[in-house]
Amino acid sequence: MIQRIQSVFLFLVVVIAGLMFLFPITEFSLNTTPATIVKLDLFGFHHLQGKVELSKEPVLQLLLINILIMVISVVAIFTYKNRRMQIRFTWLGIIFSGLLVVLIMLFPSSFITEPIAEKQLSIGIYLPFIMMILFFMAQRAIKKDDDLIRSADRLR
Repeated sequence: MIQRIQSVFLFLVVVIAGLMFLFPITEFSLNTTPATIVKLDLFGFHHLQGKVELSKEPVLQLLLINILIMVISVVAIFTYKNRRMQIRFTWLGIIFSGLLVVLIMLFPSSFITEPIAEKQLSIGIYLPFIMMILFFMAQRAIKKDDDLIRSADRLR
């Protein structure tokens, strides 16, 4: 059923993963002369001020994992008839959200060759944590439904 609370949680995951495309993850300034300010989002590094040679490695992994989280959430919404499969999809969502958090934490330090002077966190860095919490809440609601149906089957 689409109107169950876990479906709402999973839909919110899709919305938040969509917001990841709009918001920057972090902004930082580099120790260069003149000062260089760089923004990281799902599409890569962007210069806001100044120029410095950045690694040409794409941040394709962040983009693909975010899209995969969206797909997992949508598939989990529409597998409402198979609660065990829905629980597995939410576990996958939790794992990939955690992987997204780890990659976001590691990306600036692994691709920037210049020393980072100041790092400013944006809203995009908190969104994977919210997705992980929503996947966990959806999983608890699915398990609650599953337990309720099993107890009703025992009464028959």
